[in-house]
Amino acid sequence: MQAVKAAVTALLLFISSSLIAAEDTPAAESAATPAASATSATSTNAHAVVAVAATNSPAETATNDAPIMMDVRIKVESGAGQVAASRAYITVGTNRFAFLVPGGFKVDSSDPQRITLVRADLACILSLRILEPASEQGLTVEECRQKINKERPGCKFEGEFSLGAGNSSGPAFELRWESQGVRRSARLAYVPFRAGVVEFCLDSSPEKFGAMQTFLNDIMLTFRASDPSGNLEATPLYDRI
Repeated sequence: MQAVKAAVTALLLFISSSLIAAEDTPAAESAATPAASATSATSTNAHAVVAVAATNSPAETATNDAPIMMDVRIKVESGAGQVAASRAYITVGTNRFAFLVPGGFKVDSSDPQRITLVRADLACILSLRILEPASEQGLTVEECRQKINKERPGCKFEGEFSLGAGNSSGPAFELRWESQGVRRSARLAYVPFRAGVVEFCLDSSPEKFGAMQTFLNDIMLTFRASDPSGNLEATPLYDRI
């Protein structure tokens, strides 16, 4: 049991280093699987409204992260000709986002600025958070690198490219680092939207990193953002192409 606890602690260390400590923060978790039925929506729905307190931590000051209030809901959706699936809905002011939750992941929206998806076998961790950009153009490549270096000291950048989600695109990086003797790999993408810059993150062991990338791809491919009026069109998942 102690060995299992140690493994889980090491795995979660990398996403917890930049979290804001907040007492009495409401938590919400829901297990999501593609085969879930519509009747289970009540048990799988998660709702958390959280306010971020102002902070002057070095990592956030570097990128001008501002307090953001997020409303997070997980809904199981199904219908005629559709595959039952869980979809995450995020509301930030008048801006709304949505994406399909990959099967086999548990969703945790208890953190003020981050939605975390943990695979049941702990093979990878996916996360999304919304950052306040330092300028109207969003985070620059250099600002992204500075942020990553502050949150993952000693990491090694192994790739730099661009990724898109929700009809927008931004800089993306692949990196490796080691903490307490545990080696990790990550892919991070920073995509600008009206509400702020959405950070997409995949965290995995180097051995499973390649296979786990498909889950991050699923999230980014199904990610949708609302129009200026707040209207959001989330594409259903049909059982036939």
